[in-house]
Amino acid sequence: MSQSNQAVEQETEQAVGQIVEQAVVTRGLSMLGSRLAVFNFPSNKTSTRTATAPFDPPPGTTAATIAQQDFDVKYSNDKQFGFGTLQISLSTTTSVATCTVTLRDNNKDSRVWQGTVRGVVTFFGTAV
Repeated sequence: MSQSNQAVEQETEQAVGQIVEQAVVTRGLSMLGSRLAVFNFPSNKTSTRTATAPFDPPPGTTAATIAQQDFDVKYSNDKQFGFGTLQISLSTTTSVATCTVTLRDNNKDSRVWQGTVRGVVTFFGTAV
């Protein structure tokens, strides 16, 4: 793992830790569990695409957070050049996670791309 990837991973862990601490301390919630959310993006030319991952939360869930675990997004044709800018955003409710990927390459909707994004959804609430 490169140093930049390690730095991003450490920042993500710190951010998730702060979210967990805030949920537990300020709202009196317990962590009830977590689930892996997998977002698949089949080959397509559309620059901005959204995928969802529904799930059944543990009983007693009143809040959820999501943190990106990893991604593998690429142009389908290996001879195409790299992305100009890649933007990935994740959000969640207590029953569905959403991922939006945008390729900002100054060549909108003209190159086929595909990939997978994974995130970890953590559930908070009162244990039943």
